[in-house]
Amino acid sequence: MNKNMLKRSYALILIGVIFILFSSCKKDEIKYFEIERNELLEEGEWIGCQDSTSGIATKKDMIGFFEHFSLNSDNIHLYTIVDSVKVLNTKKDTLKTFLKWISVVNDTVFYELIKHDSTEIKIRQMDQKIRSYKYFNDKQKEIQDSIVKNRLQFHPSFKDSICDKIREECFKHDFNQYLINNFDQSIIDKLPNETKSIIVEFVLNKDGNISAINTQECNVLIKNELNRVLKLLPEINSASYNNKTVSIKYSFIFNYSKKVTTKSGMTLFNFEHIYLESIDYY
Repeated sequence: MNKNMLKRSYALILIGVIFILFSSCKKDEIKYFEIERNELLEEGEWIGCQDSTSGIATKKDMIGFFEHFSLNSDNIHLYTIVDSVKVLNTKKDTLKTFLKWISVVNDTVFYELIKHDSTEIKIRQMDQKIRSYKYFNDKQKEIQDSIVKNRLQFHPSFKDSICDKIREECFKHDFNQYLINNFDQSIIDKLPNETKSIIVEFVLNKDGNISAINTQECNVLIKNELNRVLKLLPEINSASYNNKTVSIKYSFIFNYSKKVTTKSGMTLFNFEHIYLESIDYY
């Protein structure tokens, strides 16, 4: 066999090896797909296991994430449930399941859906933290609301109260009147024209004193005034359970609105707050 024939044979063998390798790679090519599921989450409210004031609201193909019982329109989206699928040859493997929606700035957002059924949602959010949410239907809300009301032996009360309602309703009524009468409404004049709702939480401790005030408000004037008024609450009879005084965590929504009339230029404002609700006691 001369050298030319030998070179030709080597060339043919090399071409064959390359063809085999190419065919093998092509055969084992991996592809990834996004497949939309024909299902949605259970409609209703899902309360966070880590924070009972935050959660998820779902209705049809809409999903909203709320914090401190407040749901902003920017946090409501059309969503789908999708699977990330790996295809090797003809074999399909589902890698992960995701909640998918388009954000207000047109970014596609994916939250890994680790678990979802009729009682619990567990997701991995963009900060990589896993959060769990329990389904909260009307019956469960009714039960939870009644737990605090029925287990307490005595609800808190203002010591100088002249209210003739049941003790729990008297405390809410007196608190409402105290806040309206003592909040410095001239502060509203210093604010821009706006309508706002502010979540405020506080603890009424075993001694009948206010502590752990948490005001979800960026405006320093409003925040400081709410803190001032709460710290100056008059003497309060603490709540009790099983003949022992207990602390109660409360939440209320402070609403105010301000506008300038176009004709006279006078400043008008409306000030109110929704009756406080007990969240838990300990």
